[in-house]
Amino acid sequence: TFTDIPGVLSVDAGTVLPSNRPIVDSTFDVAIVISFRDMQAMAAYVDHPLHKKAVESVMKPLVGRTLVYDIVVEQAGDLRPRRQEPRQGP
Repeated sequence: TFTDIPGVLSVDAGTVLPSNRPIVDSTFDVAIVISFRDMQAMAAYVDHPLHKKAVESVMKPLVGRTLVYDIVVEQAGDLRPRRQEPRQGP
């Protein structure tokens, strides 16, 4: 599996959640999200034999289009809404 590749932290896959909202892209069937330790690990993943084998033997025969978004997630704690503490008394 992709988690056997050094630097891969997690791999998640799922199907599209249909939406009527115009801003949502629902033109895909399956999405895969892979999280890496760092950008160097992501670069090494692209050339790793397990990844290349999966692309050739699984992806290419099954998919009509592949779209990749490479993003950097900053400190997750800074991006999440802060939890509001309940008020004490009146």
